[in-house]
Order: sequence, then structure tokens, then C-alpha cells
Amino acid sequence: HSFPTRRASDLRSSTTSWQWFGSGVDSEYTTGHDPEDDGFSLGSLIPGEQATINLVAHSRRQSYSPWYNHLLYEHMKVWIDWNQDKDFSDSGENVFTYSWKLSAGYGIKTLHKSFDILVPTDALLGSTWLRARIACQNTLYPTGYRTQGEVEDHEVNVVPEPGSMILLGSLATGLFGMAGLRKKFKKEGGR
Repeated sequence: HSFPTRRASDLRSSTTSWQWFGSGVDSEYTTGHDPEDDGFSLGSLIPGEQATINLVAHSRRQSYSPWYNHLLYEHMKVWIDWNQDKDFSDSGENVFTYSWKLSAGYGIKTLHKSFDILVPTDALLGSTWLRARIACQNTLYPTGYRTQGEVEDHEVNVVPEPGSMILLGSLATGLFGMAGLRKKFKKEGGR
């Protein structure tokens, strides 16, 4: 599944030391998943069911910057391209919005957060993308330049409910079985 269309510079961050997900941050000059995109983990996404997403976020407070120490909130948003149309602008695709209050002073603050989402019943099956952003600005969009923060992109899979695969398999077996019986019946002189 191809990555949602955007210019490589759309999501670029100009700093690597203020807010980030996971173990590190890159400047988002490339599209798609980067090695530093490791701040999220999640299980299966099944239409009509809840899924749990886990994230790790960090923020570094700079003691030499009194202005920055007054910005006590980090903001994050997460989107999933449910209909696989290569954007994150459709209704219901912003799956998570969160503001994280920090204490002032120098040092790295870390947040471990889990949240549940409901996968839409009409989500397309197959490979699609999750995009997440973190910054001290609370107006975050799935594209656009920010002076700091990070963007992460993760390829995720929407899969059918396990029981539905068994049901489909049984139905297919039944249909093929009926076709075989009909063929046998005709061969033996039936109508």
C-alpha cells in the first residue's frame, strides 16, 4: 500500500531535542516509515472492534530558556487512514488528541500512554497508515511544517474478524461441495 501523498518536507521538524516519540527523532525529510519511528505499538485492527494503541513520548525542558519553561503542555494527535485514500482528512480519521501537562525545569519528561480506539465498521481491509505528531503547539495537522516536535508514520493492517474467515471458509466449502454433488448427480443420469 503506497504512502499517503505529501511532499517530503511537509512534516519537517527543525529541532531534535524538544519533543519526540520513542527512542529518537529524525527531521522527516523522507516519506513513510523511518528507523526512528518506534514510539507506537498496537495489535490487530478489526472493523467494529476496539483496539489498544500504546505510545511513549518524551519532552526535554531547557532550564536556560525561561520562555520555553512556561510552555507546560505538549500536544499530540494520531490519525489513521481508514479508507486508504492517501490522506488523513476524512471524518473519524483523527483517532486520538491529547495534551500532556509537564512540570517546569530542566530534564527529560517521559509519558507512557495507552488508549483505545474503535475501528470503524467500514474501514477498508488491508495495509494503511497511522500518523502521529507531537509539539508544544496545540494546532496540529497531519501535514505542514512545525518549528519543533516530531512526526511518526507507521504502516498498520486492518484485518477481518477471525470468526468471519472461518464462516467464509465454511461457506466456500459448502458451495464447492454442492457444485460437486450436482456434477456427480448429472453424471449418474439425474437432472
